[in-house]
Amino acid sequence: MAPLQTRPAPQTQEASARTFPIGVLVRRFNISAESLRNWERAGLIPRAHRTPGGHRRYNRDHVDAVYKLLYAPGAIDVDDLDDEASDEPMFSHAVRRSA
Repeated sequence: MAPLQTRPAPQTQEASARTFPIGVLVRRFNISAESLRNWERAGLIPRAHRTPGGHRRYNRDHVDAVYKLLYAPGAIDVDDLDDEASDEPMFSHAVRRSA
């Protein structure tokens, strides 16, 4: 009897793009999930893709944006910030620094 041969599943564009849950970025960059959500709301990183269940999924563009935000001084052009939102805090939680 001949061995069963299988065909590779056809890959769609969405299936071939690697995505990550929020926990992967949190652990990789040692940041909080709330920071990622705040940065997304503030427009500092691209909007995350959502699963049908509403969970955020991040791709290479998100990883690059977070990296630039954390490690590239001056990567954000302050002239691009929205003047109308200047009265509102950019982040909803204060950053706590340990002594």
